[in-house]
Amino acid sequence: MNPTDNENNEYLYFLSCIYDIFDNENYIENYETYSNRNIEGDRVFIALEKVTEKPNESETTFETREFPVSEIRGLNEGDFVYFKNNILENANNNLRAKKERYINNIYRGRIIKKYKKDIFKSTEIKVEGLFSYHINVGHGNCSIIVIKEQNQVRPSIWMVDCSKKDFTDGRSYLDNINSCINFIINKHNIESFRLDKFFLTHTHYDHYSGIIELLNLKYIDNNTEVWINANYGHASPYYNKINKGLSSLSQFIEPVETNSTNAIKIMHPKRTVVKSQASARNYTNPLVESKINNSSIVYKFNFIANLNERISILFPGDIETKGWDRINKCYPHLDDTNYYCISHHGSINGHIRALCTYNGNYPNIYLSQCSQNANYAILMGRNNAFRGIYSNKVIYDFSKKLLKSENDLNGNQCKFLEIDLINNNFRHI
Repeated sequence: MNPTDNENNEYLYFLSCIYDIFDNENYIENYETYSNRNIEGDRVFIALEKVTEKPNESETTFETREFPVSEIRGLNEGDFVYFKNNILENANNNLRAKKERYINNIYRGRIIKKYKKDIFKSTEIKVEGLFSYHINVGHGNCSIIVIKEQNQVRPSIWMVDCSKKDFTDGRSYLDNINSCINFIINKHNIESFRLDKFFLTHTHYDHYSGIIELLNLKYIDNNTEVWINANYGHASPYYNKINKGLSSLSQFIEPVETNSTNAIKIMHPKRTVVKSQASARNYTNPLVESKINNSSIVYKFNFIANLNERISILFPGDIETKGWDRINKCYPHLDDTNYYCISHHGSINGHIRALCTYNGNYPNIYLSQCSQNANYAILMGRNNAFRGIYSNKVIYDFSKKLLKSENDLNGNQCKFLEIDLINNNFRHI
């Protein structure tokens, strides 16, 4: 390690995320004002993951800040930076940064080699019981689906994302996750908790930080089918530990449209998503997406209940306008989705579509219009985690069907939200 590295490693960080900030008082009435807003003076919220020489196996430290856009130009999510005296400087040539990228490539490569080539499309899943649980993990996502198929002794358990810690305030939410799991075990008479399927929407800390606990507790094991985009480089030191643990497993599926089944529909992306053109050379016609939110997998789960009633729930991760505009097989109303999990924790830039390709490129629509047939819209996140969360526009548009994982209808904080998807009942616990 050269002297410069020794001197600067104390200030070495991984630029985990960059979020646009839209003040709630500045309502965005149409996409034209959204897309043509004055960039100068706009601010972004960033999260910096501390890079340490001896990282803790289960924890990591974040610095969060607001910056003017002009001060972060030339920097992207996934870069390594020096952060000192409130100034950011590119550190991608740091030896530790290069090592983390090398490690990331190794473990992602091992997962990619294990991708299933032939996906069993399966018959539709007929259920006699179907529940979703949306856990209060602060600013983050963690959802569990319990599926009781007809003539099945043990229910199937799926999980979408798993965040354990709110990086914006440092609070751990493991107690809420454990409370929900224990509740599921007792209610559904499960002898031991294990995930049959795990789905990751995208590589942001507030969606993956709890995966290490799932691995350590054997909730994810060799019998778990893991849907994860390992083609997308993300060299966070903490995420590298997760990839290391996952890479020892055996069942992986690349979440792209062509791998959809009758029960699991991938609405985005249509093809392999990579982070940069440099990494695209190994793939045929990839989708290059530098912004992590727009690499989000949009999962739609389909079930059949009594009297052939179709029930579906849609998880869009943190997909934003650019990503929504790529989806053209969702008409009508997000393919008649019954339960819609609101994108990007209720931020306005997860709520706007610039166009609807089905309806003659109809411009300037909100996801509340796209999902108007849904029984409930589920908002996962923590209000005021940063400015613009939650957006007043999003809250207003979904007001009559809005359920939050953070608190009940009276504003009381809860541990998790339970929804009986067949009977369309819910309760906060």
